[in-house]
Amino acid sequence: MRLNLLHLDDALLGQSRFRAAASELGAREIDLSTIGPDIRLWATRESMQALRSQLAGALQDLERSGPLVTWMGSGDFHHVSGVLASMLAQARRDPITIVQFDNHPDWVASQDATHCGSWVKQVIDDDLVERVVGLGMTSSDISWPEIKRAGLAHVASGRIVMFPLAPAQSFVWRDYGRGPGHDQDGHRLIWKGIAATFNDDSAAIVLSSIKTPAIYVSIDKDVLDQGDADTNWDQGRMRLSDLLAWLKALAKSHQIIGLDVVGDRSSPRFGGPILSRFLKRSEILIDQPWRNSPGGAGAGINENTNLAILEVLRTMMC
Repeated sequence: MRLNLLHLDDALLGQSRFRAAASELGAREIDLSTIGPDIRLWATRESMQALRSQLAGALQDLERSGPLVTWMGSGDFHHVSGVLASMLAQARRDPITIVQFDNHPDWVASQDATHCGSWVKQVIDDDLVERVVGLGMTSSDISWPEIKRAGLAHVASGRIVMFPLAPAQSFVWRDYGRGPGHDQDGHRLIWKGIAATFNDDSAAIVLSSIKTPAIYVSIDKDVLDQGDADTNWDQGRMRLSDLLAWLKALAKSHQIIGLDVVGDRSSPRFGGPILSRFLKRSEILIDQPWRNSPGGAGAGINENTNLAILEVLRTMMC
């Protein structure tokens, strides 16, 4: 396991116990704080290319065996996952599937920019991975998906497969057929869902939908119940014990070549032109829940969760 802490924000800086545990496993701490504010929430293609260049310089020998494991702060940076996964796929020349734990599908269309809510559709649009399998969503993002510009063409083709935490339905006008994670009945997309508690039956359905031997796992901790994480976004209901059980099941059935963790809460700092900063601040006022400033009990919860994930990865990958 090659472990990296990307400091795009200050979310991990105060987690001394987690950083010490990561250091014992040989973690590299990479300061990306100069570019972090520019790419937070969303970024232009030019900014994403600048980030890719910085990562290429910092993350050497991606073609080597051994999984690349990365922590990178707030879920506002989840679009960085697409960069990391594509870099690994290109370096190893292997077809990969992304397995995404997230309270949101991150499948919307975004023109001229890469958004933390659009990266799944973009990696499929750019033909960088075989399939994205999403697990654990409870947010309202799957309601009226056509109006929200969801990448449903990729759902119809089987390139995007979503398993909410519980069965759910979406109203649609078009026909998207049937797939591993959904059926259609008239104007209703019926999402099959997974059980709230990890079990072998749900695991068998999900694992059978992953057709490549190699996988990249991306964890946004907003998929977790508030008792297990404190994030910048609305949170789901998956418990940490179930997330860890899923990781163990994935490691047994497939080769994990990379894994990242986002969802540590931090105060937003935005860079770039004044208009971009204004639009981003307006967006978080609309989309993100209003809470007290990061810190206190929430920071302790996040650190404990990071330590638990790290310990499971240590036993699986070291």
